[in-house]
Amino acid sequence: MKKFLIGVICIIPIVVVLALTVTSDIILMATPVNPSEMQIRNSNNEIIGSNDIVKVDISDADEFIIVDIYPTMTPDKSITYEREDGYGQGRVELVKVEGSDNRYTLRPLAAGLTQVIVLAKANVNVYGVLTIQVTSDSVETAAIYNSSGEAVSGEYRLKGQERFFMDVYPIDAMNDSGVIWRSSDSKVAKVDANGNVTPVGEGKAGIEAVVRDKAGETHSAMIIVDTTGAVAKSSTIYTAEEVTLSWVRENAAVNPEVTEVKYLAEGRYLLTRTDNEASAEVSVERCEAGEIVVLNPPEVLYTGNGPSHLVTKIIEAPETDEDESGDSDDKTDEESLKPVYSSETPDIVSVTEDGVILPLKPGQALLRVSYGDSFKQVSFTVRERPATFNLDIQSADARLGIQMTRVWGYYWLTESGELTSSYDFGIAGDKNSFDVNWSVSEGADGEALATFVRRNDGTQGITLTFLESAIGRSVTVTAVLVVDNREINSVKRSFTFNINPKKESVNVYNFAQVAMVLSKDEKWGGGERFSCYDVVMQQNIYAEHVVDNIRGGIYGNGFLYDGSGVPESEEVRRQLGFQGGLLRFNYEQVWQEIRAFNESHAEVFAANAAAGIPYTQFTLDFVDISMRCAATIDEAEGRNAVLYVEMLWGENEPGKKDIPRDPPVNLKYLQVYNADKGVELGYISDLLIEGCIFGDNVRHGIFAYYYGVEHRKFEDGSNVTLRNNVFKMHGAPAVVFASPAYKESFDMNCAPNLTIEGTCDIYNWKTREEFSDMLSIFILKYLVELAANESDGAGQGLIELFRDSFASMIDEVVKHENLDSLFYSYGGKEYTSLGIMGLGAPLTWDPATVTIKSDDVNALVLPFRDADGNTIGALQSIEFAVRKIYPKISSISKPSYLIANDFSHGEPEIKPGDPVPNSKELYAKLTGQAQ
Repeated sequence: MKKFLIGVICIIPIVVVLALTVTSDIILMATPVNPSEMQIRNSNNEIIGSNDIVKVDISDADEFIIVDIYPTMTPDKSITYEREDGYGQGRVELVKVEGSDNRYTLRPLAAGLTQVIVLAKANVNVYGVLTIQVTSDSVETAAIYNSSGEAVSGEYRLKGQERFFMDVYPIDAMNDSGVIWRSSDSKVAKVDANGNVTPVGEGKAGIEAVVRDKAGETHSAMIIVDTTGAVAKSSTIYTAEEVTLSWVRENAAVNPEVTEVKYLAEGRYLLTRTDNEASAEVSVERCEAGEIVVLNPPEVLYTGNGPSHLVTKIIEAPETDEDESGDSDDKTDEESLKPVYSSETPDIVSVTEDGVILPLKPGQALLRVSYGDSFKQVSFTVRERPATFNLDIQSADARLGIQMTRVWGYYWLTESGELTSSYDFGIAGDKNSFDVNWSVSEGADGEALATFVRRNDGTQGITLTFLESAIGRSVTVTAVLVVDNREINSVKRSFTFNINPKKESVNVYNFAQVAMVLSKDEKWGGGERFSCYDVVMQQNIYAEHVVDNIRGGIYGNGFLYDGSGVPESEEVRRQLGFQGGLLRFNYEQVWQEIRAFNESHAEVFAANAAAGIPYTQFTLDFVDISMRCAATIDEAEGRNAVLYVEMLWGENEPGKKDIPRDPPVNLKYLQVYNADKGVELGYISDLLIEGCIFGDNVRHGIFAYYYGVEHRKFEDGSNVTLRNNVFKMHGAPAVVFASPAYKESFDMNCAPNLTIEGTCDIYNWKTREEFSDMLSIFILKYLVELAANESDGAGQGLIELFRDSFASMIDEVVKHENLDSLFYSYGGKEYTSLGIMGLGAPLTWDPATVTIKSDDVNALVLPFRDADGNTIGALQSIEFAVRKIYPKISSISKPSYLIANDFSHGEPEIKPGDPVPNSKELYAKLTGQAQ
């Protein structure tokens, strides 16, 4: 659909080419600043780090956090928040404290862990991550696990001595007494204080685990062990008696009547049941009478997992005929010695006088237990049972940029600059204090997408290697906490790598890597084809110099490409001046390299030609990057564009006959600000600008120039699509289409085929007076420079004579009632929002090439002649003077077109002077996901 309003409006010249070298008169009102930083503190005013845990009791109604949004001048400091799915069973709400600007009460709803992502409402790319543990005095669940980490219930076949564990949720609700184990029939099965169950006879017995929580309530779980068919009571037996085969059978076998014993070696015996042929090996250790031994000593204990016990036994003297039989467990001498327990590593583990062990921190522990003159040392490892942990990269770190996602290249750079598809990944702040199991997802068809190996470098980290099958797919890497061979699924973390569909893409972390990849020669191409590699930014990049003749695109993941640190010099000023930028792509230069490469690989060239491949085909993509030339807009003047892309323009130039149509250029989800001109684009045949935010910039967000139709290489013209974009404050039109006058035949149509689709929000506010001043300044400066270029400055004085009358004429035109639909009355002033201009004056622009498929804007033809075709006012005299100086120009009164918001249908969503928030709602519009 084409929508045009015909009005009597002035013509805008090709100001960017010539007129915009002088900026003292630029009219720019910067958009109010959005949040750029967040700091979260606890109720003690301490900064909460990314790996800190905030604890709040389930009954606590007073705990709060402080959220500070910076810079302090930002008008909207409100927040929103999201709960990270799958992080834990805890639940909290954040409720703003009445009367406070930055305090939020943590209102607990459910016990357990949860992770909350706090977002600045006016810029959802500014966020903080809160890990919250909602503590409770009440245990919710209790279950029994076997030594393999499997949950067990009901009846359980016990084949020999086995340790069981009880796990409760939440673990911090368990009181200090720990788990109490009981057996319903000690003649069938005995259980010690650590959950070691020993079969002593055949039958069934209930094994119950009981725990008391901090609220005083008891919780229990029970299994029924069936010892039928069990072979040996224990794998190790201690005795001071004479050991014979019959003694082993009577003391080690569960059912001596159906058990045979075979001597294997010193102290080792094989027990075999005759009824089921089951067997078990038993060790018998000879001890001295009165010696103390530790039964089933621990190998690994865990902090935060409750107490454990040292279970000891005093070896009795062998019985004689004079000894009276009796229960060996009976205490016959109250004055007898008791075991004495002590810790040799008190900072790692403590032990009570009753042998209760409490691990304190990870490390290698050593306990000593003595009885009379006998003592034993017990060494074991203490590991941590953390309430939670985080991976090197969290899920919140993948909600970046306008798309709120994160993409990964297939390759990384090694230290020597080679490509690898392997990547080191692990636990944030890893001190190797706890254990995790790793896994990677597969494809829907079970196809392997990645492999991993443990790094064995003193951490729990792994090295991931992505396979070619992962290209264009998602690979989820998961780590789950392991305690006592048991995966604790409530403490599990995952991260998903979305691998770029393009194999030739490299993850970069600093400017040196960016420069290396974008300037890389053909040696990465494997000798088959010239390869142009894209970079995928994985953190902010701080440019040190201009990168000229880049060979690929950039996926920014919302990170900042910052040119503010590029030093000022004559060379830099040249590179950043007209037709320049921080990143420069020149198709002709790249094609010369492609041609040379293919000519040096004749066989490859022939094969490509036979397959219909001219040389190399690619698309130039710049996606989801935040880009700036300067730290502030005040410093951006004269530093031109962050990105400069130039394609081919002429069809008859030597050596260009074999060059195919230039690659499509896609600018998607960019945020371009603090530049003189945001991006500068030349002669692009197929251009898509989608989902971007341009502003604040000194002059324009986009400046694109095209030659006339007779100079174009391809008959079907140039196609430009603007889809779902936002334009904020600029000193001039936010988007300008022009043509370099010094190469152009001015009577040819210079307009590309322009299509505007979806959202087109323009907040480049100018009052009528500012609009008039801007037009007057641009036209005059253009004419002054044009005259100066053609006559060594002699024409400038002539043009100056018309300044006042010209400005008065422009002011009168801008105030014409035909323009009323472009203006919005607010605060006693009339504002227009200056969007897209095709510059006329000496250039010819065909408004029929503009197609609008958006309800947000209208297009207007801007003639500079009256109804009878006569030039208006002082322009006739100026035109006569210009033609005298520059005869190539036949007229400076050719019409332009203007695309701007039409306010005749209602008020704008965002008023002049209001901030344009980078909100979730805006991002949904830009990505086409708005409801």
